[in-house]
Amino acid sequence: MQAQRGPVASFSRPARAITQPYCLPRLGADTHATMDTHMLRRAALALTTLSVLAGPAQTSPGTIPTMPGPVELDQLRARLHDTAPPAPAPGKVALRPVAGMPTLGGMYRRLPQPPARWRGQAIVLEGGSFDLASVAAALPDPGWLDCDGSRCILSAPLVVGRGTTLVIDGIDLRLGQDEGAALLSWGQLIISDATLRAWHLSSDTPAATDDKGAAFRPHLAAFAASHTLIRRSDLHHLGHQGAMSYGLSFGTEGRSGIVTEHPSVDMIGNRLLDVYFGFFSFDADGVNILDNHIAESHVYGIDPHDDTRNMLIHGNYVLGARHSHGIILSRRIHNTVVSYNVSAGNKKAGIFLDKACHDVLIIGNDSFLNGTEGLTLHEVARVAVIGNRFHNNAADGIRLRASEQVFLDGNTVTANGKHGLRAYDWQGSKRAPNTEEQGQILPMRVGLVGNRVHSNKRGDCRLSGEARITSGQPFLCPVPPPPQAQAVPARFGPGAGNAP
Repeated sequence: MQAQRGPVASFSRPARAITQPYCLPRLGADTHATMDTHMLRRAALALTTLSVLAGPAQTSPGTIPTMPGPVELDQLRARLHDTAPPAPAPGKVALRPVAGMPTLGGMYRRLPQPPARWRGQAIVLEGGSFDLASVAAALPDPGWLDCDGSRCILSAPLVVGRGTTLVIDGIDLRLGQDEGAALLSWGQLIISDATLRAWHLSSDTPAATDDKGAAFRPHLAAFAASHTLIRRSDLHHLGHQGAMSYGLSFGTEGRSGIVTEHPSVDMIGNRLLDVYFGFFSFDADGVNILDNHIAESHVYGIDPHDDTRNMLIHGNYVLGARHSHGIILSRRIHNTVVSYNVSAGNKKAGIFLDKACHDVLIIGNDSFLNGTEGLTLHEVARVAVIGNRFHNNAADGIRLRASEQVFLDGNTVTANGKHGLRAYDWQGSKRAPNTEEQGQILPMRVGLVGNRVHSNKRGDCRLSGEARITSGQPFLCPVPPPPQAQAVPARFGPGAGNAP
């Protein structure tokens, strides 16, 4: 199976109907028809007119990706669900000192203290294609990886080398916390219909860490040109605070210089519970996150970072992130579609983009009951926000700062605790920009078409500094106050808490 590194909407298999993963309701035929006849047409029109309606660009030109249609989505689902793992093939299984492995050794050296039963050795797979039972049988001693039928216990880091495949299919795998267990891949990792749980083996309880993630918990990480496919599986209690140790982490090995190898990942139809970050990536290329249920993450639900691109985040439920945002895209994320997700009950924003993200389509999402905003955009460019609902959030429905070529079309923004739409530049901020932010500040320009904004506690729109509505619906935003004797609707002017 080859990693998908082209545009997110480039699929080759013929359409076919499949059974929806067990953890989520499938979009019905009526919804598909609505997407096809209304939303997709609207999105296409919006993207072709964005440069006019959202103002001229100060940044370099780019292209906002298009939303895959229902047939394309079914093709993608079929490919991800039906891809057969490679047949077993001979390879090498060995125990090796972790200290001699640059990336892995660094991860364990940086721990505040080693796991209680840490032995300093990793299981390394080189060449071939393995399942867990064949790995356990090839080890010289028990106690490293033990399997009994469909149940396995991992008591050390397990490394999938380059040119190597590990298949975990239908297995209940417990990863020992005190033993320092983890799954690390530089090759191909396929997890299907499985349960992965970080576990405190001596007490037979789920692995725990504190609010700051200081205590080690087992995790999964993939590097370099690896490809990871996780489908129809349960993943619980993974990850802690540490580089590439966040639970499910996918990234390049280098943080400087020229990087030529990028991981790719497909996640479909999974249930994630109590994972430190539900998903984290660093400079990944080719990512599909579909139809997952991600609940009670410690920090973020979905967190693609630093130059991750060619990504589709579709049809997920992201619920109850304990300390921060539900879905966050940060640092130059581009060529990405965020579509038809539910992001609710998170500590901070439902959907959050910042730090020079560009060429992103946000379409058909429902973001509500979040602790701050429904949608936050800080220092981004060329972002189309189409047909979403942002409602019943504690702060603003949509919050924009120092961003250009932002286009809002057909969104419903209602019943939020502050403003429906809040747009400002750094003149309207309570603090000065930091060094990174200073290099990303753009003139705050947004185009509005066909949005329904009403019943927000502090008013429907507030602009500050040099923020401007370039076209479309300027009447949504405040106007200078009229003469004293003339009454105006409460949502306009100072009565709504808006400064002209």
